[in-house]
Formats: sequence, structure tokens, C-alpha cells
Amino acid sequence: YDGDEMTFMDTAIINEYAFVLGHPKHSDKSEHNGVALYRLTWYDEDEAWKDCTQIAGSGLEGAGWVDGSGEEAKFSSTPHDIAVLPSLDSHTIIVGDVDNHALRYVDVTIPVETHDQTDKVRVSSVAYDEDLYQVLYTNEEPWTTLSLESVMEQDGKSYYHSGPEGLYSMTFDAAQDECGRVGIGRICTLPELRARFARGQYPTIDGDDTTWTTVWSAESCMGCHLEDPGRCPVQEDGDSSWGENFKMIAIFNPQVGLQNQCVHVDRPVDTMSMCCGLGGPAVINPTSESNEQDKGNVDSKQAGVISAGVVVPLFLIAAAAYGLYMRKRTKPSWWPKFLRNDSREETGHAPHREVDLRGRDYI
Repeated sequence: YDGDEMTFMDTAIINEYAFVLGHPKHSDKSEHNGVALYRLTWYDEDEAWKDCTQIAGSGLEGAGWVDGSGEEAKFSSTPHDIAVLPSLDSHTIIVGDVDNHALRYVDVTIPVETHDQTDKVRVSSVAYDEDLYQVLYTNEEPWTTLSLESVMEQDGKSYYHSGPEGLYSMTFDAAQDECGRVGIGRICTLPELRARFARGQYPTIDGDDTTWTTVWSAESCMGCHLEDPGRCPVQEDGDSSWGENFKMIAIFNPQVGLQNQCVHVDRPVDTMSMCCGLGGPAVINPTSESNEQDKGNVDSKQAGVISAGVVVPLFLIAAAAYGLYMRKRTKPSWWPKFLRNDSREETGHAPHREVDLRGRDYI
């Protein structure tokens, strides 16, 4: 491709097109250059595949985990197999992206149907469950602890805002700030999102099952070039690791399911607010009607002060008990003056009274 000697791993044929997974054997930009997806066209008159076009990923740049358009997408350097996802109304190629512990969905419907517009390819991810590597290679916890049922048992409060007015252009930090503002606390993890989607507790613009819901998740898009089984070390982006500043957005449709896209945390994305926390189970879903808005605000404030409602009374009781205990004892130097019952205690001497047999004070 483009004069470079190539290494190709696998091919999938859709109509008169062959989609080939591979990358150049050598890259001056990276030791572990990521793979890319190329399209070849079959010509009957020549009985040959021609017109090699790169449609997703970059075979020359370093490995990464980025979703979105085909031009901006990145894959790791280790995918070896691809397959066509059976469908009657679309053409999607699945890439097993090993070092990114995800299945990558490459939607090539538009370039296949129009025979053009190779820039209209879209890439998304279906991530494995969190901590899959740790689950597979240790005996600490079985992977079933991340099932929908087990996550539901541990669920706490959640907050989401449905309707057109609930859609905002937010970065990851802005979405996190929104969760803090409503008092729930944090962005949901992928297992929590799966559980809430399964229960039907998620925001929608219009309540239609064909409408997609997009929210930020707390799942990191960290990947690395693993030479041995295990998990990627936490380190800065380099030639062998990537994705430090990338997070997943979760995209859900009841008819299609859950997909994810890895995007940079500073990139504004049109998403809806969805937050998770402890203290449930309960769901707060404000609507445009003022009475339900007020109820949602009250519940949010209650969730934000639930800890203070327990801690403050306990602190006051403990302070009162300690004050009674110190009532007839020598006070430490930091003891407030207005709580001392004898001014002579300021000299450091213990207070005392002397009385005669009739109970009268000596002077």
C-alpha cells in the first residue's frame, strides 16, 4: 500500500469489495504501529483486486484506542482476525482488538452501498467487562461477580435527566461536575450502565426505543502492547502504552444494545447526564414539569447531605459527653475559657475549697 511492504492478517468479502486487515512491516513513527483496515475492489475484466484504499485506522502511526470516524480511529498492533456481522440492513466488520480488550465495530455500510464515500466509515467498541485480564489470570474473584444480577444487588442511587433539555455538549470533567452538582457523586461504570439499561432506567430524548442514548462512562481506554498475559501497567502514554486521557462514552439503543466509543476527555460530546452513587436503590429522573423538578431537586439534596445527617448528631453527642467527663477535672491548656468554672485554673493549679466542720469557707 502506497509503496510500503505490507503484512496482512485477515480478509472479509462484502459484495465486490474485500476488506483487509494489516499494516506496513516497518514504520518510522512507532515500533508498534497499529493495524488499519483497507478496501480492495474486484474488477471482472481483469480478474484482479485493485484500488487499495485505507478506510479505518492508520498502519503507520503508533497503536492506540480511538473511536469515531475511520480517519481518526486507531487500533492496537495485535488484531489478527475479522468477521462480518450478519445483518439485513447494514454492513459491519468486527475486529478482535486484543491489546485493547475490546471488539471493534467498523461500519462500512455507506462505502459498500454507494461505492464511494470511504470517509463515512464509523468505528465503535464493545468493551469486555472491567478487569477481565485480572479475572482470567488470577483466582481472586470469578468473573460472574460482574453479572447484571450481582451489580443490581449492589446498586445505589442514580440520577438521569430525560427529554431534549437534558442533552448537553459536555467533556468528561463537565459530566463529572454535573454529577457532583446534583449530589449523586460520580459517573457510572460500565457494569452499572449495563444494569440500568437492562432495567430501563436510563435517559432518553423522546422515549422511543429506536432513539440512541449517549452518556459518559468511567471506563478508561488504556491499552498496551502485552507480551505476556496480564493487565496494562498504569503509566504515561508511550510507544508500548496508550489511552491515558481517553474515556468511553456509552451509546445505547434497546433494539441494538450497548456500544462504546473511546474519545479524549477534553472533547465535548453531545451526551445526557447519568450519575451513580451509594445509598439506594433509588432513581431520580426529573422531567420538564415543575412539580417533578422540585421533587428531583429535593431528593438530590437529601442524597448529598445524608452523610452529614448521621455524622453531625454523633459528633455533638460525643462532645457533650466529653464535656461532662471533664467538668470536675483539670482542663487542658486548649480548653475554652468560657467553659472554665474557676479562674484560678488559668495558673495551672488545681481548683480547691477548704471548709470548717460547720461547712463554712475558709479565707
